[in-house]
Amino acid sequence: MNNSNYGAFSRINNDIATIINSRSMVSRAAQERVARYANPTCAIDFGDVLAMPVASDKNQRIQMYRQIAQYPICRWCLDEIADDFIHDDENKNFITLTLPQRLNSVQQEILQNEFKKFMNLFKLRDDGFNLVKRFLTEGELAWENIINPNYPDLGIIGVKFLPAEYYDTLINAETGIPIGIVFDVEQFAEERRQMYMNSIAGCAAIFNTIAPTSYNFHLAKDTCVPLLWNQVTYVNSGEYSNDYMISYPLIENAKQQYHRLALLEDSAVILRVTHAPERLLFNVSTGKMTQNYADEYVRRFAMELKSKKVAAPNGRDIYGTYSPPTMLKSYVFGKSDGNDGTQVQSVGSSATYDQMDDIEYFLRQLIKQFKVPWTRYKTPENTMEKNDTISYEEYAFSRMIMRFQRRFADGFKKSFITHLKLRDIWDKDGYDLLDSDIQIEFVKPVLYDLYEMQKLVDAKMTIYKAFADQDEISKITVMRKYLGMSDKDIEDNFNELIREKQLVAIAEYYAD
Repeated sequence: MNNSNYGAFSRINNDIATIINSRSMVSRAAQERVARYANPTCAIDFGDVLAMPVASDKNQRIQMYRQIAQYPICRWCLDEIADDFIHDDENKNFITLTLPQRLNSVQQEILQNEFKKFMNLFKLRDDGFNLVKRFLTEGELAWENIINPNYPDLGIIGVKFLPAEYYDTLINAETGIPIGIVFDVEQFAEERRQMYMNSIAGCAAIFNTIAPTSYNFHLAKDTCVPLLWNQVTYVNSGEYSNDYMISYPLIENAKQQYHRLALLEDSAVILRVTHAPERLLFNVSTGKMTQNYADEYVRRFAMELKSKKVAAPNGRDIYGTYSPPTMLKSYVFGKSDGNDGTQVQSVGSSATYDQMDDIEYFLRQLIKQFKVPWTRYKTPENTMEKNDTISYEEYAFSRMIMRFQRRFADGFKKSFITHLKLRDIWDKDGYDLLDSDIQIEFVKPVLYDLYEMQKLVDAKMTIYKAFADQDEISKITVMRKYLGMSDKDIEDNFNELIREKQLVAIAEYYAD
């Protein structure tokens, strides 16, 4: 794009936040209502294909997920996953763009710069931790891609985050294939006290030039804004309902275990509180009373202990009222003649907090649903050095994080391709890019690389030792084929071996 376009863009408005809000279909729809959406038929004519939103109880589900996410153990698990999600490589990059080798250095630099500017719109460096936690809790993230209709060759100039509780999947009613999302502006605006609507034709027309579509949107409300996939950056968990219409978050798997553990903890607390008071044992002397008289005497004695003395309204009489709490405090027994009279002794409390195996079992099951290693919770004081080995549990945890990273990368890739098409770079002479030419990857978790390196080194050394001891097999061949060493590496290795032997011989000579 030439410099005149950039200059014109700067003269329009230097405040990028204002431009994003003014060009956002969701924000504009929440500012004023126009006749296009006031039509009760709620039909937007993009063609002759019927498209409609998927009805679901999404708002209720998200509220439940957020409640579970606030549970201390669940919050800790989400924090562990989010902490391991974003890592920097040696170049201080947490996400990388890989391009085909056929592009020259200038083209490579242009695309890399475009990618950096594009990714800066999402502010993952500053807010990535919270976005990942929200993704794990709600199962999907969406940003509206903002463009300037007057200058579409600027590409995507900003993104506007769309809360998940306000949109549902938009599908082709004939094929059942998702084609975008439907954002409920009325519900969104009601919480912000803005009950307005506006036309979406401006930005939609630009995006349709990038990926032409032909849909006739029949919406449930006249306040819903349809956004096709090329108009949003969309990421979901990849876990779907049976009809593949609803995307479930990771926290959905922990729902049942959460309820079990929460109920068990409440029951355990109630049980231990009711057994917490100290209990007293009364050995009451009954003298030479007969059994019947002794029983009656002990009964009256116990009732006096379990009653509270209260003065009558007249101020002269005093009577006893029953006190239920004392039922949990004392035991009363009779004692035959010939003993040392009435005695009182403590039998302690029956509430114990050292036996929590049942709670720990369900706690472990809950953490297991998040695939967070149990050792991180049980022994958090343990440290790991670079030369330490890691468990398969840590390896599986890293693989889960990588699956989520690929979901994020796929969503960013689709929008970045839209950005390049708007910038007129995608099909430009000399580029001629394909979807397979663009590879976006997050930096892998540290422990995953460590585990992979361990397995690779162990496997290579096992094979080398098995063949190196065979006289009929050349060590050089084994080193080249199974250790992956080049001829230069093999030569350098033998030179170093000779040098080491010389140094050892010199040291032994002077030692003698």
